[in-house]
Amino acid sequence: PRFDSYRVIQNILKLVSAFLAKAKRLIPNMAFYYLIRLNVFQKVDVLYLSDKELKSKIINRYYGKHERIKLVNSAFYDSSLQYNYHVSNQYIVFLDSMPPYHGDQIIYGFTPINKDLYYSALDELFSYIERVTGKEIIICLHPKYDTINAVADFKKRKSVKNKTQFYVAQASLVLFHDTSAVNSAFIYNKNVVQLFTPLFNDFCKNCCDQYYY
Repeated sequence: PRFDSYRVIQNILKLVSAFLAKAKRLIPNMAFYYLIRLNVFQKVDVLYLSDKELKSKIINRYYGKHERIKLVNSAFYDSSLQYNYHVSNQYIVFLDSMPPYHGDQIIYGFTPINKDLYYSALDELFSYIERVTGKEIIICLHPKYDTINAVADFKKRKSVKNKTQFYVAQASLVLFHDTSAVNSAFIYNKNVVQLFTPLFNDFCKNCCDQYYY
């Protein structure tokens, strides 16, 4: 087969970009940790977590960084107790993570995915699901999403902000790419489907990988 030097160079640049992106996150964190161990900075007084396994990992990896680590309930769980939302199977809910607009991918050197192609594919999928199930899809917008784009991006579908748990409680199915808000679906024992597309760049793919179960 013919040697494609351009593709090889592109792959190398992607690997370098991914390495630099990881380094930007890792180096400051490790520097802060070692400065704590050297008593340049004081320890973190209390770290609150809702994951026992993560607590063990942090203790082993960052010994001496925290005065103590306290396990607490998930904020989603506490909200479910506090508000006692009505539970039903009325809707299908999509948890938006605004992949085309996610600013971190630019900071880490990735080219944002094609907005028009992404939302067109999403609309086609949603239309099919609505046609097959006869249920309305509710878009639960990311907190940083600019609602001025909602009509163009999500057509005439209902989109809401800051009401995610309210609608998840009333969902028969929850769709998402990558967001911690999916924890609400597990609290209410909802069916969950993670959506993935070849349109995603490596940044989006890495974000999705964190939510594989």
